[in-house]
Amino acid sequence: MSLKSEVKTIDRQAITGVILCGGRGRRMGGVDKPLELLNGRPLVRHVRERLVQQVGRIIISANRSLDAYSSFGDLIVTDIEAGLGPLEGILSALSLIESSWFFCCPGDAPRLDRGLVSRLAASAAGVDAVIPHDGETAQPLFLLGRSTLRPAIEAYLASDERAVTTFVAGLNVAVVDCADIAESFANVNTQAELAEMAGREA
Repeated sequence: MSLKSEVKTIDRQAITGVILCGGRGRRMGGVDKPLELLNGRPLVRHVRERLVQQVGRIIISANRSLDAYSSFGDLIVTDIEAGLGPLEGILSALSLIESSWFFCCPGDAPRLDRGLVSRLAASAAGVDAVIPHDGETAQPLFLLGRSTLRPAIEAYLASDERAVTTFVAGLNVAVVDCADIAESFANVNTQAELAEMAGREA
């Protein structure tokens, strides 16, 4: 993988946004993290408001609190097979996606940059997927991928592998320097982090 910065584009209508809300929230005592409130609104609402103008439609991947997620008016998908992690959430969403591309992100990353998808799309020519790099590490859960990745994800999960990082490493992937928007990738894992984030400007 290498850092890419070529200038191309993908029409946003050709990209489906997938917000991953299927985690178990173990580090926060089992709460449904994307529904935790940040400045009076669920984390996932912050994510959705920042993503909706970047993609053609949104699918929310969730395994509980389905009524709450349905209130946003998006299509909801549950994991076909439980307990397999984020890739299963992506795979389940891909069964419903008709667009050529998808962009996934966690439902507890409320500072998602409003131009991230187009920045990744500018490096999508000739690759299977594009991921951002925050200046310290790659961020594979903020992945712009071709919808044709579905068989590869199925095969990877069938081999009893789960790690998103390892899966992405096996793809023809571009990595985009996003150090200037590193806060875009900050997610909430503790109540202390939630409180600290609430004290900053949106």
